[in-house]
Amino acid sequence: MRGSLLTFVIVCLLFFNTRLMSQDKMELQSLSQISEFVDTLNVKPNHVRISVTWLSDTIEIRSLIHPVKYNLELMRKLKKDSTFTPTIEEEERLKSIMKTGAQNCYSNALQRYFKFNKIEAEMLFNEDVGITRKTFETIVNNTFIKTNQFSTKNKKHFKDQLDDGTLIVFRNKSNWMNHAFYYENGVFYSKNGASMLKEYSKMKDIFKKYWDTPIVEFYEMNENKVSNFLIESK
Repeated sequence: MRGSLLTFVIVCLLFFNTRLMSQDKMELQSLSQISEFVDTLNVKPNHVRISVTWLSDTIEIRSLIHPVKYNLELMRKLKKDSTFTPTIEEEERLKSIMKTGAQNCYSNALQRYFKFNKIEAEMLFNEDVGITRKTFETIVNNTFIKTNQFSTKNKKHFKDQLDDGTLIVFRNKSNWMNHAFYYENGVFYSKNGASMLKEYSKMKDIFKKYWDTPIVEFYEMNENKVSNFLIESK
């Protein structure tokens, strides 16, 4: 009898504690829970800059406007030829370059990270959106925690320390986060500037493009901080 009573008490305590923990922690399912579009800052023929709140900070994104237009006036200025008229092939080629270059490494790495964690992020990070280094650093510093870092002089065991869904950052000698990419299932996904996304099996192949990189850092989302923000915002 006493044994049965003790078991009942333990089960009740475990149930009660589980409920308390679920009430004290909120799960992020969409970036709309921690961000909100505030204002349009600037509109150009093919891009719009938008101010967005992110937790308690404000960031900026730049989004490509569709349909993409060929800026004939700009091209004539660049070529210093007021009579320049592009061929259809030239016009389409430039539009294609603009579409490929709209998203940079920071936006792509975040998009893939949130997708892996089943967090809806397409409203902010997609193939049309680029963000500055300053915005990326604000997001990482306020939303992520560093799980590991290594000197790039020792490249042999990087992969042994990686979990699927890792956000990776290269930090240059000026201490800037000068490149971000993503790792999953043995593949590094890296978008270098305006070029197309590439897949690498070895991180050293990405280092070749970023020679000014003494430190590589691994990040994951700071779930406690995000959860506290969600609770306080209720």
